[in-house]
This record gives sequence, structure tokens and C-alpha cells, in this order.
Amino acid sequence: MRNKSLEELIKECEQSALEAKKITEKVLQEWTKLEKDMGKEVFEYKNLDDLEELYFEGIDHTDHPKYCDAYLSNAYWNKMERDLTDEELDYINDNYHSWIHENLMNFIY
Repeated sequence: MRNKSLEELIKECEQSALEAKKITEKVLQEWTKLEKDMGKEVFEYKNLDDLEELYFEGIDHTDHPKYCDAYLSNAYWNKMERDLTDEELDYINDNYHSWIHENLMNFIY
């Protein structure tokens, strides 16, 4: 059995590092997809009761009672122990108008 040369060992290390990088990238892609899928859970099942610390912006009191420009700008997702992302906030604002208006009224009054 012959000993490997330094160049051969370096080449093996580089190949191993390249394979590890590919695996890491794949894991990160899958993790990102999983996080996105988990984030959708709240919206798909309309379980908005897990949201706390709601904060609204764009409130124009001259537009009472419609408040057409008001929107949910921040919320804490208790179940996942994190703030909602901008995409999740946009989704709620775009798809749950009645819920937004009801919680906006609670926020104002």
C-alpha cells in the first residue's frame, strides 16, 4: 500500500469540502422551504388566535369607521415564538379583511 502524496490529500480534502458545501446548501434550501410551509400553517387553517402584540399603522381617523389605509404592521406568533415576516403580514392584510378590521377596532379603542 502506497502513501498518498500531499497533492492527492489536498485534492481529496477539496472534494470533501465541495461535497459538504453542496449538502449544506441543500439542507438550507429544505430548511427554508420547511419554515415557509410552517409559516403558512397559521393562514391555511385560519388560526389567527395565536397572534399577539398586534400593531397597526396607516390609521387615518378622518376615514372612520372604514380605516381603509390601516394595516397590520407587526404581530407576534405565539405558537412559533417569533414575529411574523413581512410576507406573512402581507398575506394576512390581503386575505383577512374582517379579522384585520375587528382587531384594528380593538387596537384603536
